[in-house]
Amino acid sequence: MDLKDDDLQSYGGESVASSRSLMPDDMLPSDKTMIPQRRNLKDPNHLYMPRWIRGDGKQREGWCGACRPGKWLSLKRSTYWYHKNFCHGITVMGTPSPRPTRTRALADDKGYEGFCGTCNKWIVLNGGKKSHTSWFRHAYKVCLQPCPRMASI
Repeated sequence: MDLKDDDLQSYGGESVASSRSLMPDDMLPSDKTMIPQRRNLKDPNHLYMPRWIRGDGKQREGWCGACRPGKWLSLKRSTYWYHKNFCHGITVMGTPSPRPTRTRALADDKGYEGFCGTCNKWIVLNGGKKSHTSWFRHAYKVCLQPCPRMASI
């Protein structure tokens, strides 16, 4: 497979672009099954589907171009699903998870809380690098699951 400059420019889908330092390891690996393949998506605005995949079977991986720098994640062990849902708040449907309707600082100024319009509760948004994951976990459990009342109808 010949990779063209425009392929390298769009590698990462969301533009990890001209990062040619990625090329030797990621674009031209010694293992031929790990050469990335561009996916043509029916909907180019779908945020969940990886634009690039590589590998076969248990080694199949999808590229997360939303990360800086981008990274490869396993498609067979739900690593990609977990990452997109809980790190970026992107659902399998390709849409963003609901965001807090309001935020406020905690009393000790060590973090924030987000208000959930679905359950009408304040959810702690932990301070630090992973602050978003607690909100996205909550959104997945409360906002994105079918309502128990509706499921019984």
